[in-house]
Amino acid sequence: LLHSELKMLDLLIADDELNKSFFGGTTREAVMKFQKNSGMEPTGIVDKSTALAINARIDLIRPRFVRGQIKHPDGSDAAGVLVRAFDKDMRSEEPLDAANTDEEGRYKIAYTAKSFKRAEKGSADLRVAVYNQDGRELISSNVIFNASDDETIDMSLPGEYREPSEYEKLIKELEEISLVRMCYKS
Repeated sequence: LLHSELKMLDLLIADDELNKSFFGGTTREAVMKFQKNSGMEPTGIVDKSTALAINARIDLIRPRFVRGQIKHPDGSDAAGVLVRAFDKDMRSEEPLDAANTDEEGRYKIAYTAKSFKRAEKGSADLRVAVYNQDGRELISSNVIFNASDDETIDMSLPGEYREPSEYEKLIKELEEISLVRMCYKS
């Protein structure tokens, strides 16, 4: 665990120490460099304060995710729509990141605690919104307070679904029949 966290902090450790999970010279140097950069005495020993500082730094850069699926009112997938995630506070909100839905209406947004206005919170109070091409918000989720590291928020776009009329159904059926006939003539 220590090696993987030090690597996440871009500190160099020799491959043989990594492969053997061995606390050797380059691991000690990496710990000392971390301690020095954090304003601590560079002893190279992972004591309680060093471990807490490493964990706090990792927590800031560890990715968190919100994912889900957006549907049209008729239940079909909403491909290519913009989804934005926000960290909602009492009086304001901070954008975390955004993504467009894929062909199945699915999205995945990654963010880190660095994105939080108040990073000491530890987790986002998460709100997700869907936008049209003009940038107008179409729908928003409820706020998920103290969101977990991996949340799923599915939404359906607003609007009413209207069944095709009998006329529309017959026209579609006739078009399919004429298409089949054209295929047989070829």
